[in-house]
Amino acid sequence: LDLSGFQKTVLERLQTANLFAAVRVEGRFTQMHTRAVLPQQPPYPTLTETASGQKEFNAENIKGTLIGYYSPDLYAGAVSPGFHLHFLDADHHMGGHILGFELDSGELFLQKFSDFQLHLPTTNDAFLKQKFDTATLVADIRKAEN
Repeated sequence: LDLSGFQKTVLERLQTANLFAAVRVEGRFTQMHTRAVLPQQPPYPTLTETASGQKEFNAENIKGTLIGYYSPDLYAGAVSPGFHLHFLDADHHMGGHILGFELDSGELFLQKFSDFQLHLPTTNDAFLKQKFDTATLVADIRKAEN
């Protein structure tokens, strides 16, 4: 089962695309492709600039944990819509933000959420003074996440 098929399966199991959900798989993967970005320093680059400097990792026939969440398109702007998934192998030697995979076998755990909390940095001067390009914000997030 590849990433696209996995996402479809999760949404079918949730029986809705309108609720937040936590996702976890304990499994064996025939292929895992992840990325990690380098540490950043102020002044912080944009998310898309940060993602352009990412390091990518590939592994085959690996056991580990996929964990993440699903956020509905309905809340785009307040959240990054869609799936946000990470992986950590059983030996804790390989992991990162998932770019792709092939699942051989595993157990899927799902938890729907009835609410979410948004905490804002009310005392962070850099955030308070930042001018955000809201016209491209969601597209930039999707580009950086994928």
